Amino acid sequence: ETALDSLFGALITLSEIIKEGKRNIFADKALFLKGKIYQFGLHNNTDAVKMYQELLVKFPNSIYVDEARKEIIKLKK
Repeated sequence: ETALDSLFGALITLSEIIKEGKRNIFADKALFLKGKIYQFGLHNNTDAVKMYQELLVKFPNSIYVDEARKEIIKLKK
């Protein structure tokens, strides 16, 4: 959906994946991608930071934690 420029559709789909939480092995990636959509697709840095922070809280052992931290620092400057 993102590739087809249906950003709001992508956000809805990613939200469904995130709701499954620990039961879905892609939930951390979905949160990260949701942050990227807000950051680059919708140019909404406030919501992007919220998504990255949620990733840090919900999935502290995720492989996306370091990159999420970097994005938070970059967006807050």
